[in-house]
Amino acid sequence: MKELKTLKEIEIMLADWAEQTGHTVDGCRMKIEQKEEAIKWIKELKKDYPQSVSPMLMVGKNKVTQLKFTIEWIKHFFNITEEDLR
Repeated sequence: MKELKTLKEIEIMLADWAEQTGHTVDGCRMKIEQKEEAIKWIKELKKDYPQSVSPMLMVGKNKVTQLKFTIEWIKHFFNITEEDLR
């Protein structure tokens, strides 16, 4: 199976699968639903941002870094813009 790098590739993969198996798939609807769910994830993750990070607390910095990385990865994979998050 092909490794997906972004959500855009799902539609291509689903079209290939449908052609091979004779099934029909609404890849566009599926992408929209997944993107909406990803936006919910991002909003939930942003709630976990600490209000301030003390330079003395490396754990706090690591948590912020992990949250930021996760959010950026989700935004990239699902092609989410700041406008989508409003």
